[in-house]
Amino acid sequence: MIRKPEKLPEIITDDEPLPARRRPKRTRREASPVSVEIYQERQASNSLGIAALVMGVIALITCWLPIVSIPVGGIGLILSGIGFVMAITRKGSGIGYAIAGGTLNGIGIVVPIMMLGFFGLFADAIDRAQEAQRRVEERNSRALTTNEDGETAGVDESDGEAAGSNETTDTTQQPNAEPASPWENASEIYDGDLVSVEIIDAIIGKVELSNLGDDSASQDNLLQFTVEVMNKQEAKKMNFSGWKGEAFSGRNAATLEDEHGNTYKRINFGFGTKIKGQVENDSIYPQKSVTDVLVFEVPVDAAKELRLKLPASAYGEEGLIYLVYDAGEVER
Repeated sequence: MIRKPEKLPEIITDDEPLPARRRPKRTRREASPVSVEIYQERQASNSLGIAALVMGVIALITCWLPIVSIPVGGIGLILSGIGFVMAITRKGSGIGYAIAGGTLNGIGIVVPIMMLGFFGLFADAIDRAQEAQRRVEERNSRALTTNEDGETAGVDESDGEAAGSNETTDTTQQPNAEPASPWENASEIYDGDLVSVEIIDAIIGKVELSNLGDDSASQDNLLQFTVEVMNKQEAKKMNFSGWKGEAFSGRNAATLEDEHGNTYKRINFGFGTKIKGQVENDSIYPQKSVTDVLVFEVPVDAAKELRLKLPASAYGEEGLIYLVYDAGEVER
C-alpha cells in the first residue's frame, strides 16, 4: 500500500513578505569616536623668589667683602619679600624659593656687619696700644732737635739733659724747675751727624691719590707736609721706611700737635689707595735725598706752631726728631 506524502513545507521566496513570527535581522552600528581631553593645571613659577635665592648665594659667597655683600643682600631681601607675598596669593606656589632667598640674604648682610664691628673693636684696641707704646718711647727716647741758630741738641726727656748744645742747664740749683722741653730747641730742620731732615713745604688742600693705577683726589682739604731726608754719609746708604706708619703696628708713624696740646690724626686712605709722593720703602744713597709726604687733619685757626714728631728708627737711628713749623706759613 502506497502512502501519500504529507503536505510539503511552504517555501518562502524573497518576493514574499516574511512571516510575522520571524525576527528581523539586526544591523550592526559602528560607534562614533569619542575624544577625551585631560587638562592639568600648570603650577606658576616664582621668578622673584628664584632671583632672590641667586642673590642670596652671591651675598653669602662675598660676605667677606662688605662693600659687595651688603648691597646685594639688601636687594635680595627686597626681592624675597615681594616673592613671598606673590607666593601667598598663588596658594603657596614657589614660596620655598622666597624663604630660602630671604634666609641667605639675611646671613649675607649680618655676617659682614659683625665682621666690621669686630674689626672696628680690633682696630681701636690697636690704636690704644700704639698710643701707649708711643708715649713709652717718647719718655725713653732721645729728642733730636736743631734750633734756628743751627745748633743740634739731643735732649733726654727722662731727665731733661741736653747733649750737643753749647749751653748746659744746671738743674741742681733749681730743684723745682720743670725739665727742658724738646720743643724749645726745635725748628723746621734737623741737622744731625747721619741725616738732615727738613720740612720743605706745607699746604692745606686736596690730597692727590692713586688707587690701583687710577688717579683721584681726597674729598676734604687736609694738611700736607713734604719732608726731605738727606743721607749725609760719604759711603754708606741707608734704608728709609717712611713715616706713614707700618700696618697694624703703627711703628715709625709721624705725629702732629700744636702749642695748645691739640693732637691731629694722621690720615690714611685704606687698602689699595696710596698718597702720591709718600714713601713705602726706599734706599737713600750717600749724599742723596728723598722726600716723604705726610697728611694730617687741618689744624685749628688758633694754632701758631705745628709740632711734628718723627721716629728716627725709620732710617735706622734711635730717638725722635722734633720739628716745628710756623702755622702762618702754611699755604692754603
